[in-house]
Amino acid sequence: MEHLLKPPIEALPYCWLVEFGALRCGVHQKNGWCVQNGDRIIICDSLETCMPLMPILEMDDQLFFDFLAEIKLSNPFYSEAIDSFPKAYLIRHVFEFAVSEYWPELALVWVSHDKALQSLLKPILKMFAQKKSMPQSLRHKARRLAA
Repeated sequence: MEHLLKPPIEALPYCWLVEFGALRCGVHQKNGWCVQNGDRIIICDSLETCMPLMPILEMDDQLFFDFLAEIKLSNPFYSEAIDSFPKAYLIRHVFEFAVSEYWPELALVWVSHDKALQSLLKPILKMFAQKKSMPQSLRHKARRLAA
């Protein structure tokens, strides 16, 4: 289970914001969002590198973004990095690569709350709506969001 770190853990140049299991998720002041797994740090700046961020989708999106806004106010040094959260990459990664319904179901909730993201991901939502390996209910929801 993930939890928001209040207060965040600052370890320059990193600011860790969320923990899930043995992983920490946060930002690097210059390189943006990243995940720490032991001594290894993965910068999450592309479609291919966003997979470790997927547990964030288990959180209520409004709660998560309200938390980020609060952190930006108290930690302006990391503000730009926090703003770079790769939401579109993360959601797109889920729709393109998920093999079970769990992550797409969570991603669809986030997309349903964000009209700009619906517009941006319209082609991806349409593609997902054609995936016969996914439950019909999820494909229909994706189709509605892409309309």
